[in-house]
Amino acid sequence: MFDVIRRYSERGPLQQLRLARPNSFLCFRCKAAKVSRLVTVYDGDWNKLLCNGCYGRLLSIYTVKAGESPTEERVEALAAMLLSFAKGFVPSSTGPARDLTPSGFQFLATSEYVASSLKENISLDWSPAVIGLCKAVEVELRSRILDPVKALCSNVDLDADCLDRELKRVASFCAGRSSRAPELGALSHFLKTCINDKRRATSSNLLFVFTSWTGSRSRRAWLLDPNGLAIAINTLATEYRNQAAHTEQLDSVDYEKCHRYVAGSSGILWKILAST
Repeated sequence: MFDVIRRYSERGPLQQLRLARPNSFLCFRCKAAKVSRLVTVYDGDWNKLLCNGCYGRLLSIYTVKAGESPTEERVEALAAMLLSFAKGFVPSSTGPARDLTPSGFQFLATSEYVASSLKENISLDWSPAVIGLCKAVEVELRSRILDPVKALCSNVDLDADCLDRELKRVASFCAGRSSRAPELGALSHFLKTCINDKRRATSSNLLFVFTSWTGSRSRRAWLLDPNGLAIAINTLATEYRNQAAHTEQLDSVDYEKCHRYVAGSSGILWKILAST
């Protein structure tokens, strides 16, 4: 098909090749007609050629996922990519989504928008779209649980809690010693401690404030149910978020499963809204 003279680079399913002369082709991702001497073959299939712009986008995803940065940094990088992929997209809220925070809704709607554009190319990496769903949950957890509890802790001594290895991630945030909200795994661990550790329940100022706050919620049962929020966000972190940030590639099936878990009729987003 082409007169290939040199392999230029290779990373995962992306194989970039330099041609002996410029050739015209249709980018299978953006569907734009291109003329170039440098082309990228996706997954070894010469019917799937990528232009330089689409190559750069996919390469940036694989570079983040194959790197050695902490999971939190990878998640934030992929979330930023997701929003950049949908630049100019203006979502409109309908149904239950209208009750989400603006940022939570943006991540949910952008994830759905990007996923819809990927349906024609289901073999591409869906990780940023999955990360968007997880970020929507993280945003709502911070806005609806962590920020209110932090406000109640403004005049509470949390020194001991900040030194407690079981509580310090949430305690440091609520004490204003960390601007970064605890990630899904840390919040799940905190909830399990609150539910199961009777000793800390009577000695921790943070747990006293938290249980007092949950006690004022009309639908509080799910928040402190051993099989409720703690399990839900731990599952989201281990089965979707961490895999999207680390594994080589997620596909449309992974995205659909995560979407049902997060925003389906019984999704954890709506349970968070109903419980808080």
